[in-house]
Amino acid sequence: MTLESTELKLDGKSKIVGDIDQESVMGIADSLTPVPKGVGPMTIAMLVENTVLSAELLLN
Repeated sequence: MTLESTELKLDGKSKIVGDIDQESVMGIADSLTPVPKGVGPMTIAMLVENTVLSAELLLN
């Protein structure tokens, strides 16, 4: 399972935020791997790719 999260910096402190409560899955999840600067650019790239593919399929 893939969960998206990002690092939030506020008042000089950083905290991982996103789809999960990190503390509640410790010991359950095999791993937690923060992505520097989040996964936003990859998400946007995949949305654009899927939009273009959908338009191509619709027009053909």
